[in-house]
Amino acid sequence: MPDKSDKYPWMQFYIADWLRDTALCSPATRGIWLDALCVMWGNGRTGELRGTYDQLARALRCTRPEVELAVAELEQCNTADVKRDNDYSGNVLVTLINRRMQREYKERMGIKLRVNRHRGNGHGNAPVTPSVTGDSGNGNGEVTTHKSESESESKGELARAGAHAHVMSPDRENQNSESNPPLAASQGTPELTASERITREWELERVEAELQTLQNRKEGGYRLTDAEKLHRAGLKERRIEILTLLGMKA
Repeated sequence: MPDKSDKYPWMQFYIADWLRDTALCSPATRGIWLDALCVMWGNGRTGELRGTYDQLARALRCTRPEVELAVAELEQCNTADVKRDNDYSGNVLVTLINRRMQREYKERMGIKLRVNRHRGNGHGNAPVTPSVTGDSGNGNGEVTTHKSESESESKGELARAGAHAHVMSPDRENQNSESNPPLAASQGTPELTASERITREWELERVEAELQTLQNRKEGGYRLTDAEKLHRAGLKERRIEILTLLGMKA
């Protein structure tokens, strides 16, 4: 399912890549390619745009001869990967591919698949599944959440853990904040509740995405500042901590 465009109102623009990849393109082709990148971003950030020449012309706000010339120039200058096949009517279907955006999309999907596969293993935690009720005709159903007995038990465990925290030293209590839980103690890695596991999985996705962004910037020729290097080191340590808490291999 494509991402909602309002969740991603901006995209990273790699200036060095743009200048290098479009150096041999005409101004008209550069303008059409920039529109293509924006359409790809709004359509799930997949890095692909596919359609007939007429469809591409409408999507990219130009004429068919202009889009045909742009596609040929993008392919000739190796600015984009171009694939061609035919639909059931024999019309030529053109697929424009931005290599960087597609690579980042596949990496994001790999991270989500890894987290979802681990989440599907269960690990003794009851799933928290929201159900939607109401009139499907008007599209404004009421959202309710059904809580299982296991979740109620988890709340009891959290309450007992909160009561126990008062007898801990101030330094230790600060280390046990929700945003940065402690690693495994001498008694072994603590069992996470369902809500805690979901929170950590979401945090893992965020950390992985930040690390990938920094790596992409580095590969694009950008020299990381000292602050960014420290931030990256902290993200790597946090990633290992989260994977340990989730029982996953680093």
